[in-house]
Amino acid sequence: MKTSVLFILLFFSFEAFAQEYVTITGIKEFYSNEVIKLQGIKINDIFVDTLFNYNPKGEITSLTIYGERALPRIVKTYQYIKGAGAMKLVGTYIQTDAHNMKKDGIWLNYRNDGTLMDSVIFDNGMQIYKARFNNGKIISEEK
Repeated sequence: MKTSVLFILLFFSFEAFAQEYVTITGIKEFYSNEVIKLQGIKINDIFVDTLFNYNPKGEITSLTIYGERALPRIVKTYQYIKGAGAMKLVGTYIQTDAHNMKKDGIWLNYRNDGTLMDSVIFDNGMQIYKARFNNGKIISEEK
């Protein structure tokens, strides 16, 4: 009797351990000139923390910030104007699985001079509103 109880306890302990098993992978990709292109971390094939993208000169072109590991989750993205360090695009995705993300919420697109070009609102991947700007004023709207 004691042996079978011990076996059952060990079996359930192993099951709990197996559910917590994770694979952590550091990702680094390089351009042919050996400058870093991409850097991030994956846990069980899902990006976590912050993904950095670089241009061939080694300047950051975008940051993708991942929320919780559990799906669905919110993912923020920030893209920069090449060589200027100014914002090009800011937006949010909803990630439903390891490979699919849908735009959600407000997305802001900027011109090369850093002024706001347009603001687009998405609801679960569907565009529901867009406003174009010039000198800080709305010049057109789409609903």
